[in-house]
Amino acid sequence: MKKNLWLIWLMAFAPAVYAQTFEIEKAPAPLYRDLVFDGAGDPAVIYNRAQNAWFIFYTQRRSNIAIQNLGDCFGTAVGLAISETNGKTWYYAGTADLPMPDPGHNTFWAPQVNYNQGLYHMFVSYIRGVYSDWDGTPRILHYTSPDLFHWKMEKPTGMDGYIDAYVFQMPDKSWKMWAKNGKSHISVAVSPDLYAWQDLKKEEVADFDCEGPLVFRWKNAYWMVVDECNLAYVGLAVYRSEDATRWIKNNVILNTPGKREDDNDQGRHADVVLSQDRAFIVYYTHPGRKYDKSNVEIWERESYPYRRCSLEVAELELIDGKIVCNRDKYFKPGR
Repeated sequence: MKKNLWLIWLMAFAPAVYAQTFEIEKAPAPLYRDLVFDGAGDPAVIYNRAQNAWFIFYTQRRSNIAIQNLGDCFGTAVGLAISETNGKTWYYAGTADLPMPDPGHNTFWAPQVNYNQGLYHMFVSYIRGVYSDWDGTPRILHYTSPDLFHWKMEKPTGMDGYIDAYVFQMPDKSWKMWAKNGKSHISVAVSPDLYAWQDLKKEEVADFDCEGPLVFRWKNAYWMVVDECNLAYVGLAVYRSEDATRWIKNNVILNTPGKREDDNDQGRHADVVLSQDRAFIVYYTHPGRKYDKSNVEIWERESYPYRRCSLEVAELELIDGKIVCNRDKYFKPGR
């Protein structure tokens, strides 16, 4: 009888577990380039349970259009790429249909998506209007969807003045949000249900200017990866924590060039995929950027090579207590 019950369980659940495999060994490099504007950045990776497919939502920078100064970073939609082949191939699926609180042409940045009790929840940075320089008042908007295609705007989070929200469920079933504040430090908010948020007015990472936090639990610890706000070739900083509150600097990753196509630039604003106890980091690069002898970017703001960005994927490993990332681990000439 026990044997029969085991077979029933295996038949019912094993296919779903297997379907969530991410085959990094066969993933392309670059992993994905936006087919419209060539500006895929700030990836958010989620598995669509009904479609048995990986979805990447991303900031769709308008890299290939002639526009003044930082205009390519504004007026941006949330792009969507889909893989039905465990990450081996991707196709462009348009942009997320997100109702806006204001009329006109507005700006979305840095989506992040969670699944909870039958609903997907997206938290995304929003700015009213389009600017040619870093301007406007950002806020974090909350959307829900049953299928990752049809989105409903929920009540305001109250997280005005913040960008780059990352939301993670804690062991007590509450939720915690990390976001970049106006000082380019990482602040936190908490919620019992993903709808009502309390800004704790507290910074958890403030030792240097940074953005794009991502948080995950892996190998019996909490990990945070942040993108330094720096024009130098500095990569991504990794922190470790026992309680997802007190963070200790662990290492720096993706701070040396890779050999794969479009992977010569440092890793930038990322997300992590956990698959069968393995961790894969999906990040974006600016492969056309050049650096001077001091390893600082040469400013060419209005050139297409400077603006364009691509998504890449690499594996994280824990060696001697430190997270490391060999971005060339699966490098094969011609792929």
